[in-house]
Amino acid sequence: MAESEEYNKYNTYSHIALTQIDTTIGKMEQIHHIEILKKIAQYAGTDVINSSDDECYVNLTYLNDKTIGGIKEYIEHALIQDSFINETERKKQEFKKTLFAGNDDDK
Repeated sequence: MAESEEYNKYNTYSHIALTQIDTTIGKMEQIHHIEILKKIAQYAGTDVINSSDDECYVNLTYLNDKTIGGIKEYIEHALIQDSFINETERKKQEFKKTLFAGNDDDK
């Protein structure tokens, strides 16, 4: 019980919610990691970021609700953007396939 009390001292997010955020971030490309670190530095300062040679670590349990909210907003934006890019690329490939179908001049 004491662990959950200490946990809630910083934010109102459950362990499961923070784990989901962490897992989502872990699957994202490096450019998104950089942008998320910028958000964390903007809201919480750089003292919550632990870094080694080429990696940075952040314990999400020590971030406040505003910081985690900013991270969640960024994640939502990035996922929508990635989905849009993937759909656009799929349509482009479909268009190329349709446009050049039966055209043997490319060979």
